[in-house]
Amino acid sequence: MRRILILAVIALAGMLAVTVRYSVVQRGERVRLLANQTVLLTQAREYRVRDSLHAVSVGVLTMRADELRRGFDEMSTLVRDMNINLRRVETLSQTALESNYSITAAVRDTVVYQIITDTLTSPRTAQTVRFRNAHISLDGLLSDSVFHGSVVTYDTITQALHRIPHRFLFLRWGTKELRQDIVSSNPHTRITYNRTIKVKR
Repeated sequence: MRRILILAVIALAGMLAVTVRYSVVQRGERVRLLANQTVLLTQAREYRVRDSLHAVSVGVLTMRADELRRGFDEMSTLVRDMNINLRRVETLSQTALESNYSITAAVRDTVVYQIITDTLTSPRTAQTVRFRNAHISLDGLLSDSVFHGSVVTYDTITQALHRIPHRFLFLRWGTKELRQDIVSSNPHTRITYNRTIKVKR
């Protein structure tokens, strides 16, 4: 009888331990999903750095690898195409940029020779356009009312992933949420979209 009682106590203790562990895991999942919903419902905060550089602050989603495969198939496919195992990824980030320029450039007359079967034809006049600064390069030729050229923009994106602690009065503890701040080095560039996903093990 005593042996049965001891086995029953051990079995109950084991079931209690499993139940407590399951409860802790479910509570963590609930907190994670609640944080993800908050991130998805919160607008990105836009601000300026050094009075001209556009920056944006966004929340970070926390997902498991299987959720990432189901919810963000395009990003997970791109990671696989890069020969990276999705289980080894710590953080994925995707940012969209928009650059708007107002350009004033002088148009100059240029003489253009056209080569037809190894002989030079009579010269034609065309107009060239050239504009360069630290953020854009424009080169082109205006011939017969048609512009042929190239535009190259230069930009650097700086991203900082940081944690926001819980706060009560003057006390700070733990991690309330993860945020990512992104700033573009080009003052003509506006950050239009960002999504950051932290992959949970």
